[in-house]
Formats: sequence, C-alpha cells, structure tokens
Amino acid sequence: MQDCCEIGALDLLISTPLTVNEIVRGQRLALQRQFQLPIAVFVALSFVLLIAGVCHYETTVNDRTYCVSTGLIAGVVFFADLAALFWTGIWQGVSVKSHQKVFGGTFVPILVVAWIVLILLVTAFPFLPPGLLQQFNDATSAITSWFVLCWLTDVGFGFWARHQFLTNFPMAAAQRF
Repeated sequence: MQDCCEIGALDLLISTPLTVNEIVRGQRLALQRQFQLPIAVFVALSFVLLIAGVCHYETTVNDRTYCVSTGLIAGVVFFADLAALFWTGIWQGVSVKSHQKVFGGTFVPILVVAWIVLILLVTAFPFLPPGLLQQFNDATSAITSWFVLCWLTDVGFGFWARHQFLTNFPMAAAQRF
C-alpha cells in the first residue's frame, strides 16, 4: 500500500493549474534550501584545499598550474553533476514507481557510468598501439579523459531527462496511479 502523503502530493501536482515550469522551479527551490549549506561547505573546503596545494612551498609552477586546472575541472564536473542529478532525479521520481529504482536510475548513470568507462579505458591502455599509447601517457590525459567522460555523461543524461520531464510530466504522473 502506498503512503497517503506520497499519493496526495502527486495527485495535487497533476490536479492544480501549476505549469511544468512552476513545478520545476518549486522542486529546485526545495532542493536548494535543503542542500545549499552542504554544497557551500564542500565548495569552500575544496577551495581552501586548492589554495593550500597552490601555496605549498615545495610546488613548482607546473605543479601549481596542474593543481589549479585540476581543481577548476573538478568544480565544473561537480556543478554539471548537480544539474544532471537534478533533472534525472526529477524525471525518475515521476516516471518510476520504486524508490530503489529512482535512486539507481539517478545516481548510477550520472556518477558511476563515467567511472566504469574510464576504468575500462585505463585497463585497455596496454593493448593500444605504441604510437597512440604515448599520447595518453601522462596525468593530464587521464584528467582530460575523466573530464570529457563526466561532461558527456552529465550532458547526455541531463538533457535527456530534462526533455523527458518537460514533455511527458503530466502523462507520467497520471500513470503512477
């Protein structure tokens, strides 16, 4: 038996004159209120650690450049992950009936798929032709590969989920009953 509050909330959403954009805005504001402080603390700590790494007395200019660029890339991926998680989560929450499937359908594509592909690529490196292997022989190539995989995953799943939610929300919400 489903929770009466869960049924009531979704029933209210599909029976009120709210637009899909207003529903998205309300969900974004609710998540922002809930996660704004933890995200701000995480970003501040990341920034402090980045500055500590750059200001370390034994680092060279190349180390500092690598540290800053890696920190900036990680920041871009973090915020892209948040956007993709928002859209994928909001779509999964409406279109999937099980809470476990919502969790798996949201987090696995966004946070796990890129890492699995990266691990498979790194595992395949010894089998690459020698000329191609030399191009991927440094840490910058690994960071770049990670960034590209994460970015493609975030953009792909995020835009797909956004499109699905904005075009199919009323129908998906009605099918839950």
